Amino acid sequence: MKVPALDRFFGSRLFPRVVGGVLLIAALALTLPDPPPRFMEAVRLLSYDTLCRLYPGKPSGTPIIIVDIDLPSLEHVGQWPWPRDVTAALLSRINSAKPKAVGFDIIFGEPDRTSPMAVLQNLSQTTFPPNDVTRFLASLPDHDSVLAKAVGSGPTVLSYPFSFDEVQGELPAAPAPLARFVRAGRDPLQYIPLASFPDRNLPELEEQASGIGFFNMVMFSDGIIRSAPALIACKDAIYPSLALEMLRIGAGPGKGNPIVKTSENGIEAVRVGGIVIPADRHGNIWINYRGGAFSFPYIPAWKILAGEVPDSTFKGAYVLIGTSAPGLMDLRATPFDSVFPGVEVHAHLIDMALAGDFLQKPDWVQGAERAYLFLIGIVLIIYLPRMGSLRSGLLATVMMTLVAVGGWSAYVNYRFIIDIVYPILATFIIFSGMTFANYLREEREKG
Repeated sequence: MKVPALDRFFGSRLFPRVVGGVLLIAALALTLPDPPPRFMEAVRLLSYDTLCRLYPGKPSGTPIIIVDIDLPSLEHVGQWPWPRDVTAALLSRINSAKPKAVGFDIIFGEPDRTSPMAVLQNLSQTTFPPNDVTRFLASLPDHDSVLAKAVGSGPTVLSYPFSFDEVQGELPAAPAPLARFVRAGRDPLQYIPLASFPDRNLPELEEQASGIGFFNMVMFSDGIIRSAPALIACKDAIYPSLALEMLRIGAGPGKGNPIVKTSENGIEAVRVGGIVIPADRHGNIWINYRGGAFSFPYIPAWKILAGEVPDSTFKGAYVLIGTSAPGLMDLRATPFDSVFPGVEVHAHLIDMALAGDFLQKPDWVQGAERAYLFLIGIVLIIYLPRMGSLRSGLLATVMMTLVAVGGWSAYVNYRFIIDIVYPILATFIIFSGMTFANYLREEREKG
């Protein structure tokens, strides 16, 4: 039985417009959740990943060197962790060249088991060492004390991870932040990620460090690192990342305290060492990668210990000490590589800040994305039912091309991250749905 009203509706130009309107509302609704659904996040991030690879950042020109505890270093020196007096010798050689800052992407959370007194205690549990052996071991310096002295001999920045796990009982104390943040605007603590506790270095080492920063990263649902937190809060205090702390130390005294600028929308920027770094509302920094893995010079640690690297190599440089060895579990995934040394992510952040070559996704970007998606949908809804297949296809192609060119231009010229993949996909779906509805309408008219 036919319903005349429905017949008239399906045979009118209103039918494809209603289909287009429903698809447009659905497309806009999918942009509202925060955080977005996983498939939406994956679609949106295609724009960043593609443009990041096509237009990598330009190096600042400031020397940034990675001292690599790589496989050959493990073969030459021994398995990790090395005795702390060996690490102290490595650090002392670097610090003797007067670098701007030296950052450890390594945590020293437990006493060195190879220290002389620790060895003596282990021997005493199984045997009774002769008195001369006991006196000899007791006369040797503690390895952690040797490393602490080396840490204090230069602009050394230690690092540690924050934990966000809920833990019952008393939590470990957080260190007093060496970077005293000035808060400009609203209280930033309501926007910054709140950690439960840090996994700290030995207090003896922390007391001698020029700076201390965390090495947590933002890992998206696909496991890729695209941004990094500049700040983390813990017990009403604000703590800087390893990269930020190295920039603060490298800038030298006289640059003032770092500043967190906040508005009603969240964190806007962080100022450190005279550099203003734009951040998202939660204090995360989009990484403008300089290229794939090994974009910076890597020097094997064993060569420095062996005296094969001139000390002048590190003069005026930002030096990161970390590892690219697979067995030490500090390999990450980035838009460039599925295997990327974690220590190098900090190098890209530091170089990006020094070059002032930032990627930004301001608060208005998401509103703009919804606005042009709405505009495209309305144009298609109004004009597509009046056109033939060829002209409507040309209109949709022009609209999608404008979106692609606009997003590309915003990234290349202004370093704005604007999603172009989802609007293009949504435009195609709206066009396809309306075209099919128009086809059904025309077939009904012929019948």
